[in-house]
Amino acid sequence: MLDLIPPLHVIVIKVSNEAPKVTDYLSIIVGFAALTVAAIAAYANLQTNKNQARQLKQLENDNSARHADERRQQASRVWFHFTENHVAILRNESGLPVYNIQVWLEDDTYGRLILGTVAYSDPNDRSTPFRSSRDRVKKLAEQLVSNYTQDEQRRELAIIEQLKIWRLRGIEGHFRDASNTKWRRLTDGSLIEAPKQIFPD
Repeated sequence: MLDLIPPLHVIVIKVSNEAPKVTDYLSIIVGFAALTVAAIAAYANLQTNKNQARQLKQLENDNSARHADERRQQASRVWFHFTENHVAILRNESGLPVYNIQVWLEDDTYGRLILGTVAYSDPNDRSTPFRSSRDRVKKLAEQLVSNYTQDEQRRELAIIEQLKIWRLRGIEGHFRDASNTKWRRLTDGSLIEAPKQIFPD
């Protein structure tokens, strides 16, 4: 019985001498066509996904730009004014509250001289005076002038002159708007988005 099974190295695989049938060719063509259609569908799907991703990115950019414009619109309606009586005033015409407001003078000798700080400005008030700023400015001018002269009359004239210089130079300030964006209003009236570190969190 074992003699009937040829050894493994003697086994010969028979190859069919029959010519391929038409159905074999059709199977190959149909398979190739299916593979091509699948590849085209996958490519189209990939392009669709890329287009959707591009559109979403564009939409996000448009929304960001719109929100930035809205924020700047509110901030552009908030500014500071220094009266002839040396009172710093916050003007808020935006219709929305502003927070963490600080106003100051820039002096060539002493640098930044803080005139006042307010935590919150009600939009219904529109005008918020920093009432202590008048006394503060006068004291700062007196301190500055006392370093130069002890003569009483000269001191008074020098104080008036220093107050005039500061008033003409104008005041600066910073604040947070309703969207929590930080802004700085410069003496020339320009508005810039302020660095975050100038605000305590």
